[in-house]
Amino acid sequence: MPIQTDFQFNQKHERASRSAGLGLEEADGTRDFLGLLRGLVGPEPVGKAKRVWKGTGFNMIWRPNFNNLSGSQPHFLQLNMTRETLDFTDISGPTGIANRGLLMEDIFLGGVAYLQTIDDSFDNTGQHFEPGVFNLVPPT
Repeated sequence: MPIQTDFQFNQKHERASRSAGLGLEEADGTRDFLGLLRGLVGPEPVGKAKRVWKGTGFNMIWRPNFNNLSGSQPHFLQLNMTRETLDFTDISGPTGIANRGLLMEDIFLGGVAYLQTIDDSFDNTGQHFEPGVFNLVPPT
């Protein structure tokens, strides 16, 4: 289940109002907003930066044994072989993600949306679903 979106930020910057080091590079588009996060989506492409990782895994969880469905012990060990997918998409856009506050000038963040899905490899049941965003915050 990939992230199906063309969403990206496209903030308007007032370059003249920025202090040196707090957004000038970001405002004129000369800075890579992702920094170390760039490795998740790959080199900056002409189009949308996306990358998908697929692999196998192993899940081990110590679970409560409600109503003694798995023997007489209060807990049981559940083991699952899994298939995992991590889907990454750059959402920084050409201008970065504006982070505005009261006590300092705007700063511009990098952002990578991710979607993680984990399925049991034997019966294909969903085990985990997690959407989220990794952000890179520049020095302030």
